[in-house]
Amino acid sequence: MSEVATDYFLSQSQSSQVERYKAEQHNVVAVRDPVAYSLCHFPPNATTYSSGDDRVTLAGGMTFFLCGVSDHCTEGMKMAVTAS
Repeated sequence: MSEVATDYFLSQSQSSQVERYKAEQHNVVAVRDPVAYSLCHFPPNATTYSSGDDRVTLAGGMTFFLCGVSDHCTEGMKMAVTAS
């Protein structure tokens, strides 16, 4: 398990990742567009996770995960994951 922030943890396997975070302080928005990731843009069709303990099935290629709360993404709370 990797610590992304003091209250946000990530664990990965080959086909999924588990994200644990304080649901009252964060969420996870999954996007496939690198421009959306770079600009912290949240498309209306993006999948949003908010339970605080999410298992995300990874599609092949790049998937980008952003925190959609406040200005967390622009402050760096985002990550890119490559699945093969």
